[in-house]
Amino acid sequence: HNLVCNAQVHVKLPLQELVRTREAAIGFASAVDGLAAGTPTASLRATLAAQARAFADTHHEATKQKLSSTLDCERWAQADVHPRFQAVADAVVKHLPPPPPDEGTNGLKSPAASLAVGGHPYRVVGSALLLVELLGSYTALVRHFPEVAMHLLPQLAELLSLFNARSFGLVLGAGAIQAVGLQRISSKILALLSQSLGVVIALMPHLRASIALQLPLAQHAMLAQLDKIVHDLREHQRKVFNKLTSILLDRVESSDAMHASLSGSVSVMPGQPSPYMADLVRDAQSLHRVLSPILTRDQMESVYLQILGGFDAKLQAIYSATNYTDMNVAHRITTDIAHLITAMMQLQPESTQLCCPQLARFAQNIASTRPSRS
Repeated sequence: HNLVCNAQVHVKLPLQELVRTREAAIGFASAVDGLAAGTPTASLRATLAAQARAFADTHHEATKQKLSSTLDCERWAQADVHPRFQAVADAVVKHLPPPPPDEGTNGLKSPAASLAVGGHPYRVVGSALLLVELLGSYTALVRHFPEVAMHLLPQLAELLSLFNARSFGLVLGAGAIQAVGLQRISSKILALLSQSLGVVIALMPHLRASIALQLPLAQHAMLAQLDKIVHDLREHQRKVFNKLTSILLDRVESSDAMHASLSGSVSVMPGQPSPYMADLVRDAQSLHRVLSPILTRDQMESVYLQILGGFDAKLQAIYSATNYTDMNVAHRITTDIAHLITAMMQLQPESTQLCCPQLARFAQNIASTRPSRS
């Protein structure tokens, strides 16, 4: 009777206090088993299960509000990773409940630059760290109250969808410009978002496994809700990488600056690239400096392979439409191509891919001919 009367109080208790209340009630139920008919203890367990679901509902609404408010104020700058967040991520990976807020520093006294999951470092924003902490609280709920695992599954999917959709709108949708007064969505913001999505993707298999342990085998099909979230997160991350490549590729066009360089109306020192190509290479180098401390090596190679593929196709099409049979034009084109390829190879020295093969062949072809002088 006391449990029923205090139901509204119990849903607002800290998790550890609710766990202690539950354990005391279960201990009592176990003690009276066999001394009374099954109905009283069955009723008690049903009451405990109902209160666990009510607690989960209250917890879910609070976490949604907290995450939403944090995202609305997110300035998309790299966050320091305090030991608390690393301890929570480690607990999720090991399928353990997260440590209480005053524990879990792992002997570290100062924040780290990245959050490690599975041996991979992720440089993330503050709202991603909050999400990691919230995911830890859901695994704790499932561990302490296994009977609510099925009840929590759609709630967890909703929380993850909230992060995915809202972060998409704020960054790729440029909503943060109005929300927090950012001047623009920079390449660094895009890179940090990609890693913030990446850390959630990395935690998802462990989160899924923790819930699967508490579900009957017949209900495992419901885990497809989380699989869909992973697909959506990966698709979001892919679009972020595409946006990063478009920053440079959108600058490759048949512009007045390019025509001026090719026509000879702009003075260029012998052996030096045109101002157009020099600017394009500087932009590529600048982007590389921004991305390389944030993205993984594989991601950097993937992004720059897309960029180089775009350079290769777009510039080759532009150069093919010029009067490259003119010796002066041919010389400017081959000089620009050589400058581009040399600079890009220096950015990705470990890449085994050929750099701009179409442009290289085009330069070789026009250099091997004997164009007439204008």
